[in-house]
Amino acid sequence: MPRVCQWEQSSVSRRFSPTNSSRTDFLRTTAGGEHAPDVIFNPGKLSPADSVDFCGACHGTWPGTVRAGLNGLFSIRQQPYRLQNSKCWGKSQGDARITCVACHDPHGAVVQEPSFYDAKCLNCHVATPSVKPGGDHPGAWCPVGTRDCVSCHMPKIEIPVMHRAFADHQIRIVRSGQPLLN
Repeated sequence: MPRVCQWEQSSVSRRFSPTNSSRTDFLRTTAGGEHAPDVIFNPGKLSPADSVDFCGACHGTWPGTVRAGLNGLFSIRQQPYRLQNSKCWGKSQGDARITCVACHDPHGAVVQEPSFYDAKCLNCHVATPSVKPGGDHPGAWCPVGTRDCVSCHMPKIEIPVMHRAFADHQIRIVRSGQPLLN
């Protein structure tokens, strides 16, 4: 079975799945009438910050990570915390183009191929030096290229006790020998 959110694997989610034809009938008989589909929480309607916090309920919110005192290597698995520490995130409520669901399908397995994410990076970043950042593309161009962006800007970090490398979601220009940011 592909790795997906734990909630997605639950019997509740299968029962309420949009592909389950009995979903509407079940809700109308248990929640009372024509407005019954409104009782389903839709995280797609959340603001960027609330959307990332929703994912952070399992993957580590910014406040929760700070309260727990996790930093450096110990915060790598706290993807929402790391994402919100990125310069790209912005100064306040973030940008819908840089939420968890902007890059990941919560109903499917995580795509491991770095090139899959290139188009998502180019939703914000300009692709050539002749185009100046601004408006709907505030991110500067990368002089290294426009392919496999996450390999450089979200490097995989080995966590020894987990015996695995995880993508660091603190998007940045990574320099050789630079210490891991908190």
